[in-house]
Amino acid sequence: QGWPSPDRTFLQNGQSRAPTLPLDAFGPMAKWIENTARAASASPDYVAFALATCATALIGNTRIVQPDPDRSDWSEPPALWTCLVGPPSSGKTPALVPFERIMDSMEAADREAFEPQLDDFRSRKGIAESVEKKWRKEVEKAVNGQKEPPTRPREADPPRDVAAPRTVVRSATLEALAVVLGHSPKGVLQVRDELAGWVTDMSRYSGASDRPHWLSMYSGGAITMDRVKFEGKPLCVRRALASVLGGIQPDRLAECMNSPDDGFTARFLFIWPDAQPLVRSEARPDIEALRSVFERLHGLDMATSEAGILYPVVMPFEADAADTFFEFRETTRALARDHEGSLAGWIGKGDGVAARLAGLFTLLDWAAGQSPTAPGRVSLDAVNRACLLWIDYLLPMAKRAFGDAARPTGERLASRLLKEIRSRGISIVNERTVYKDWKPQGLRQAGTVSAAFSMLEEAGWARSKVRRAGDTTGRGRSDWEINPELWQ
Repeated sequence: QGWPSPDRTFLQNGQSRAPTLPLDAFGPMAKWIENTARAASASPDYVAFALATCATALIGNTRIVQPDPDRSDWSEPPALWTCLVGPPSSGKTPALVPFERIMDSMEAADREAFEPQLDDFRSRKGIAESVEKKWRKEVEKAVNGQKEPPTRPREADPPRDVAAPRTVVRSATLEALAVVLGHSPKGVLQVRDELAGWVTDMSRYSGASDRPHWLSMYSGGAITMDRVKFEGKPLCVRRALASVLGGIQPDRLAECMNSPDDGFTARFLFIWPDAQPLVRSEARPDIEALRSVFERLHGLDMATSEAGILYPVVMPFEADAADTFFEFRETTRALARDHEGSLAGWIGKGDGVAARLAGLFTLLDWAAGQSPTAPGRVSLDAVNRACLLWIDYLLPMAKRAFGDAARPTGERLASRLLKEIRSRGISIVNERTVYKDWKPQGLRQAGTVSAAFSMLEEAGWARSKVRRAGDTTGRGRSDWEINPELWQ
């Protein structure tokens, strides 16, 4: 009896094709992205999301978006965690060059502008040390003369440490980053050439994993560091916010996908375009245009309470934008129900990601324009662009990145079983042999193995060959005959 044509997707690794980037989503920056990518022989995908991530870091804690008018407790800071996926020489590094150049120059300007404050701090610290020294001598003299020692003057109190605000950090430990954030209320951009190493390092320098602190920094939450180096004084950061931008090679991506299921991986945007051919181009990135946009975003300020506490300005969605966004949330809710595992967790973060993108697009449009007044609400146009970008581009990219992990559990296990059979070269396979002797991951229970074979039967890869052992009565052996096309 002949075999049907089998479904060969069960032999694939689950990696889908890369979607096409809808450049229009980036509004007035679309042409700039296209020209910059051409000049670097890099994918516009890398350029676009490097732009988006750097821009969110510059906005930082100055703004939070409020998508639902009926839920004042739900707000999102415009921070992004972006993972640029690609092999060496795929153009990731050239795509980042103009952004690193501008961000570094802006940070240098901030340091120079901060010099007068640093000089004032040094002067006040010197005075405090001098007063402290004089008071100690007076105390010693009073004690030796058996007199009442003088009260310590307030002028001896050292001024609070100051430091120039930072914009970009690289390869910083969590403790060092907490110190930086203490002086950088807007937040920072963490840049890593290789994100896989960063994830591994999280538990290398501390007894416990740093991941919970990073999860908090994704949302601009408070963090408290209790470490010996802080001399018993906990370091508290009221609004610790960090955007993340880095690259990873495809073969290292799977390692990150197998990380603990704590929602860490679900917070990343995975950008994995097809390789771009190397071309000669006379195009040059307009660095000054980028500088103008970034400086306007960097010039946004946080609000200040009567007590002098800094806090973000709230940007609610316009009424029609909130209605449209609610419909998007219904879509993501349905999508999450239709998927399982890691991808379902990623989809579950879709509402927050799209809200952040909508806020970013609203402010990016303003920064690329001429209006002196920053927008106070998230526009309908920005919401439409953000939602379409998530559905048409970011979701397919996530499926491409998650690969096998994005497939439904049953399909994934059936695919694993088929590959196991092919590697062993066995044309008739017994269910008991699989779960008792082979023991592939996830296929160590009789019911699970039986379900996997049934799925392979539907896909044209196997057919039941139930037979009894010898002439005995009783339950037959659950044998399966395998389509010979598996080895062709």
